[in-house]
Amino acid sequence: MTPIGIAALLVWPFVTIFMFVTLPARRALLWSYMLGWLFLPQGGFDFPGIPGFGKIEATGIGAWIGILLFDPRPLSRFRFGWADIPLLVWTFCPIATSMSNQLGIYDGCSAAFGKFLTFMTPVLFGRIYFTKLEDLQELVKVFVMGALLYLPFTWLEMRFSPQLHRILYGFHQHSFAQTMRYGGYRPMVFLQHGLALASFMASSTVLSYWLWRSRALARVANIPISAVVGVLAVTTVFCRSGNGVLEMLCGILAYTLCRIFPFRLLALAALLVIPGYMLARATNAITIQQIVDFVSLIDRERAGSLHARLRQEDHFVRHATKRIVFGHGGWNRMFPLSEDGSRLTRGVDGNWILVLSKHGVVGLLSWLFTLMIGPVLFFLRASPQTWTRPPTVVATAISVLIVLFMFDNLVNAMSQPFYLLTAGALISTAYFPVAGTQVIQSATSLQRLLPPRRRLVAGGGGSQTG
Repeated sequence: MTPIGIAALLVWPFVTIFMFVTLPARRALLWSYMLGWLFLPQGGFDFPGIPGFGKIEATGIGAWIGILLFDPRPLSRFRFGWADIPLLVWTFCPIATSMSNQLGIYDGCSAAFGKFLTFMTPVLFGRIYFTKLEDLQELVKVFVMGALLYLPFTWLEMRFSPQLHRILYGFHQHSFAQTMRYGGYRPMVFLQHGLALASFMASSTVLSYWLWRSRALARVANIPISAVVGVLAVTTVFCRSGNGVLEMLCGILAYTLCRIFPFRLLALAALLVIPGYMLARATNAITIQQIVDFVSLIDRERAGSLHARLRQEDHFVRHATKRIVFGHGGWNRMFPLSEDGSRLTRGVDGNWILVLSKHGVVGLLSWLFTLMIGPVLFFLRASPQTWTRPPTVVATAISVLIVLFMFDNLVNAMSQPFYLLTAGALISTAYFPVAGTQVIQSATSLQRLLPPRRRLVAGGGGSQTG
């Protein structure tokens, strides 16, 4: 990490605190995470007890100080519910992992504190500050405005190659060889990889498309929403990532499907594809050759790359089964080794495999449920007839966004803190709605199996059973 990068990370908590001084707390929270994620350097350095002080940790620490000093009331009135159990398990799972691998309590607590800052903090802030549909609309607007703000830098790197991170912070975030795709440059700007930037642009396109088609929003940053959809869609295509284009097309198609087939069972079946794929790959019910043959029908070049990635994935799965409950822990213990002690693979790309290898089934299920519980609760409790109508369409679009993010985690491992903030916001909106919000309808027979929901007092205060 260069001196400029270190200085940027050290200064950012103070910038975040300044935002809380000058802006409403919710807006300060949104922009601190968005700007920190988009413009701070990749990488980090070690502080005692903090395993890697990077952009997410710097933003989280600044947000905690800003909230405690200038807006503590929502935090003091917050109460955990049953929907937060997976988040708590995922956050403190490293302690059990460390102890089961004889790595010591300090190692476990340090890793848990890292997860608290990088994962639990944005999800928790989403839970605290977003409790009704109007709040979600503000979140979506900042998401799309962040993408618009990034457009000049993205197009600059498309033309002249990804150099901004090297010029400002002194190094490339990733192998420069991977920036050449489909006859041009794949931009990265200040994100960790071109795939992360393509996914961000695709997600922004999907959100703006849903708002445009449902007429929930006319303008963003004083720009007609139709123009926003067009420029973001074109940018997504020229990010030169097959994953990004596929995410965008699936998100757009989801709107049409929700209008034509507004059925709960169809939506829930789509959600089950994600854990279903994980189970099928872990048990080898879906073989490498079957996946590669299917992908080669679409893109033969990428099918060859995918074959190598899936072979590495199989090595990791077999290694993970040796410590299936809590995983192998840190210190590169999750890497499969050959008989002579050398690594069998250079690594693995799918985030779900990394979670399984490092924290076992307990970690994988808690991580999966934390991110998926919001969409599941929403599709269970929101009337299908309102999914594509304002104001409920905002929550539906966010549900689709999180599902697309989880699909991306099947093949990539990109740290995306704003998605975590969004996931927490959806949990609050779907499970703890403010009294008077019309998202939640009368319970179905399936809903009656769930614990009684709570209603928050207007303004995000304490909860009461309703």
